[in-house]
Amino acid sequence: MSKWISETLQLESKSQLKEHRRHRLNALLMHADLNLLFYSFWSQADKDLETVLWKQADADYESRKTTLKGQLKAINANDLKKYFQEIGIVESNVDDWLGASPHP
Repeated sequence: MSKWISETLQLESKSQLKEHRRHRLNALLMHADLNLLFYSFWSQADKDLETVLWKQADADYESRKTTLKGQLKAINANDLKKYFQEIGIVESNVDDWLGASPHP
């Protein structure tokens, strides 16, 4: 069992998508020469740029989440049950589980 990917179906989990988002944000910050360890010293312009970069990383996450939702809706009920078991979460409604994220 892996919380990151279903071994049988080779489909990512929501946790994996969130990790991709975090890595994407870190890569964008690094490319912009921004280090979160020094956030308290950032200028307002740096903080504004971080918000823009977060939105970019989050847009990628939402796109991947939409793709995963389509993939999960396309599989049969037994495979869906196996998917949830393999990633170690309680089976739930795909629309609810991968629903819209709250955004500020």
